[in-house]
Amino acid sequence: MTNKRSAEHQIAKRVRRLERANLALDRKRLHDRKRQKATEQDTSAEGDSDLRYHISASKGNPQDIFSTIRNNRGDPAFHVCFLVKLS
Repeated sequence: MTNKRSAEHQIAKRVRRLERANLALDRKRLHDRKRQKATEQDTSAEGDSDLRYHISASKGNPQDIFSTIRNNRGDPAFHVCFLVKLS
């Protein structure tokens, strides 16, 4: 694995790289394990959606945007205001 010039230096460099790679792998595994435990705790409430999600009251009163556009087709103020909000 060396080119025979300063072989000790090249070997030491490779050993240090492997040690750092192993440390990085250990840190990654520890991080993944912590993340997996957190995910398992989050999915424990899988049966009851109220425990995981908040559905606001506005969801109960939907607005039909297409009928609103059709009903206000001739109104120039609505046309300008609506186009500005879309872009």
